[in-house]
Amino acid sequence: VVVATTTTTTTKEGDDKTVIRDVRRHMTRNEKDNTINKDICERLHLTRPGEVNDKSGLRRFLRTHKNSTATSSNNNNLQQTFFPQGQLSYMNNSYGWIEPLLPPLRHPNLCFHKRGDPENLDALTLSYLVHDFVRLCHALQPTSRIVLVDLGASPRFWEFASPVWELVALFEKFGFRFDHIYAFEKKASTQDTGSAGPVTTLQHYARNGDESVETVYRRVPRHLHHAYHWIHAAVTVEPGHALNPWTWIEQEFNEDDLVLVKLDIGPSNHEETLIREQLLQSPKLLKLVDHLYWEHKVHVHEVSRHWGGQMIGSVKDSLELFAELREKGVSAHYWV
Repeated sequence: VVVATTTTTTTKEGDDKTVIRDVRRHMTRNEKDNTINKDICERLHLTRPGEVNDKSGLRRFLRTHKNSTATSSNNNNLQQTFFPQGQLSYMNNSYGWIEPLLPPLRHPNLCFHKRGDPENLDALTLSYLVHDFVRLCHALQPTSRIVLVDLGASPRFWEFASPVWELVALFEKFGFRFDHIYAFEKKASTQDTGSAGPVTTLQHYARNGDESVETVYRRVPRHLHHAYHWIHAAVTVEPGHALNPWTWIEQEFNEDDLVLVKLDIGPSNHEETLIREQLLQSPKLLKLVDHLYWEHKVHVHEVSRHWGGQMIGSVKDSLELFAELREKGVSAHYWV
């Protein structure tokens, strides 16, 4: 969960506190019984300032912590509606607690704005998302890879930095360091510098003099340069194609890896194909994709001016689809 204050990303070494930069480096194997010590994961329990770790977990934290950024700084309607009773959803697998599926398909505070209000920033915030990092940590192995596949990786998000960096920073805060970020985007460059695929890096395009991609490069946090792969090509839905992300996710990753997929490519029928006809129909993919972040463009009046003719289906259709994804083991979240 996105929180304003947490002491869970540090561990004591003697009298010093050291930031947990990568939980996997703190996992040790017992050679006698071949088990893995994952005590580091217990350091990720949420706490309030001045208290020791409380293993009652996310429900207790959200019920009592007044400064959680799971609620808007201007409006506590979210906390007043379902967080006081800890009414979170639960994934009965390695993912644990997760935010409920709610009709706005965004932060619930979106519902409390009146017509004529200035730009509704609650439509753009990720602060209502809930991640159970303790459970996610226990699901990792020391050899696990942590991967983000960003489908529709626009370098600019309105006047703001891409929300992807907010998501990446959240995972890093809890010691989940990304090994690879594969960013697909066709529109960010005006110059075609050759073939593109999952191994094509952002640095490749920068070396070839593409100023647009150099702009993208400057927007990537410096400590992620080694992990960032810029793929200047459109995603295809053709099964087995190199630019269909499911093709190489199936080929390159395994169930021990933590794989996050963000989907926002448009047109909507392509997104529907990737999810309904391919992901949901593949038992292997359902075991490989851990978290899905998808801006599902259905008919929602509050955001319709941004989606225009891309909207397909109803809010009911979307809630049922996301519920099916969760029931089949994918931790599905609405994206902005």
